[in-house]
Amino acid sequence: MWWADPASDLSSPASTLVRYLESIGVESAEAPDVAGSVLSFCRARHGTEHLPESYLIFLGLRAARLDPDAAACRMAEYIQTCPGDAEWLRALAAAADAPALFEAYRRRLVGTRASSLDQTGQILCLDIRAIRAGAREDLGLLWMPVLRRLAEWVVAWRRGNPGRGALRIIGRVGGDERTQRLREYLVDALRHEERHAALPPAALYLDA
Repeated sequence: MWWADPASDLSSPASTLVRYLESIGVESAEAPDVAGSVLSFCRARHGTEHLPESYLIFLGLRAARLDPDAAACRMAEYIQTCPGDAEWLRALAAAADAPALFEAYRRRLVGTRASSLDQTGQILCLDIRAIRAGAREDLGLLWMPVLRRLAEWVVAWRRGNPGRGALRIIGRVGGDERTQRLREYLVDALRHEERHAALPPAALYLDA
């Protein structure tokens, strides 16, 4: 883990990132600027959080001005060296907004968890307990943008990890009726995003 805080010593993560960028062909004169922009972005976007080294290198690969095919190849090579992080890194690589998906993963809103529901021993989970809906709020009108974003994260995860064909939706939002309505809206959003991405519908498991 690297500490991305202005008060911290950034020389170690910066120099490590520079060395990695140089090792994949980024010019020596350009690599420090790329590393600096990555660390500045992390401070602005993620604040004073501990960030995985693999995430910073992921951002470095995105920020380096590499040929798209070469960048994709380097990304795939790097992910193979990070078996513990490979699944969420593949999901980030498939996401339109990788930092947003990283935040969702870091906060355990989306990600795989141990489960007997899937033969792999893990299942992709989406936790909706963070949603707070007032009793008089129109769930369809107010929450559809949020639910679409949740659906986008799930689809990005599945695109990056084609073997993930099942989804467990965790948590409740208010009473039974409101939870049921929100789940229905969420499933509609999910099916729309799956069709758009040409993915088969995920098998769904809902908490009682």
